[in-house]
Amino acid sequence: MKHQADQQENQLRAGMRPGDPGWGDDPDDMLVFDGADAPRALPAPPGDQRIYYAMLRDAIMGRGHNPVPPIQAVALMAVLETCVLSSRRQMALPLPLTEQERQDWLQAGP
Repeated sequence: MKHQADQQENQLRAGMRPGDPGWGDDPDDMLVFDGADAPRALPAPPGDQRIYYAMLRDAIMGRGHNPVPPIQAVALMAVLETCVLSSRRQMALPLPLTEQERQDWLQAGP
């Protein structure tokens, strides 16, 4: 879980350029909920949105793979929709993925 938005847009507004020292650094630690213990804070890895857009360009031009396979987009929407519903109901809810969607997700990898 993150509390703040990605910092790259703010960095651009402040005059920083991609590739400058500190580009993509994010002081907002991630909170990791693994279900075993209390949430733990981990440093956020540096971001670089240019990589995503280059991968997307390559996929559109037939020179690479889609950086976000459809099953990952479906699963992300399921997570977001379940989070909203879980918050409204004030209870934990299972993700509404079919068994096939779960298997496809596992095969797609990170």
